[in-house]
Amino acid sequence: MLASGGGQWWILTWNSYGTGSWSSGKTFNIAAGCNINEHFSTTPSDWTQESGTWNIASSQWWYTQGQASKSNISRYSGGDCGDIDITTRMWKGFASSGEQGHPARLIIRSSGTIDSSGFYPNEYLFQYTPDGSFSVYKHVAGVETAVKYWTSSSAINTGAAWNKMRVYASGSSFWFYINDTLVWHGSDSSLSTGKIGVGMYSQSVPGNHLWVDYVTSTALDEAADRSGNTVLDVIDDNQQEETGSRNGDGVE
Repeated sequence: MLASGGGQWWILTWNSYGTGSWSSGKTFNIAAGCNINEHFSTTPSDWTQESGTWNIASSQWWYTQGQASKSNISRYSGGDCGDIDITTRMWKGFASSGEQGHPARLIIRSSGTIDSSGFYPNEYLFQYTPDGSFSVYKHVAGVETAVKYWTSSSAINTGAAWNKMRVYASGSSFWFYINDTLVWHGSDSSLSTGKIGVGMYSQSVPGNHLWVDYVTSTALDEAADRSGNTVLDVIDDNQQEETGSRNGDGVE
């Protein structure tokens, strides 16, 4: 199987009378699909600015400044992704201590047109807040439901800090990591495929910020496990899921 990227091909014809000459070269490009290695050194052509203004900061981060009572979202315009192992690293800045309860998010399996608040009619949202909580929510036909309600986690670097988020999604089974710690795993069969994205939410103060360091992902049928191992063999069975609870609203 060819890797993503560009190249050239030529044709050499032959029949019973002999072999012809090589054709002139033709260029081709194989889209990255769900195999992504984006480090945002230049403005990416395959990440759409769905909500809010996004630009490259310091030649190394995908940056956006928050809007009041709205999500800022950038979505990868490549193919729809179903079974995927995806990781991103984010820094969510906040204008006031009261804004630390509003999340940065990694979006998977999204589809449809984004609404005025910055949500897709279909999507899974893996979210963390600078005050130390995470959640998993879904929208299905525009209806919001908590898959994993807001839960405190010591895995989160609180305050203004970098946090790495990873989702391993295989069919209806999901594993969610923050800073290499498994914070929750579970199952949900509502959405099987869709696009990936990154973003944040701001409440009343527009002075919040999000920096995205990178997004890397691998489609699971392209992934490392060619030895016949199952998904459960790939996941570290020795990691213990964190537990806890938080009172509060749903998607903030």
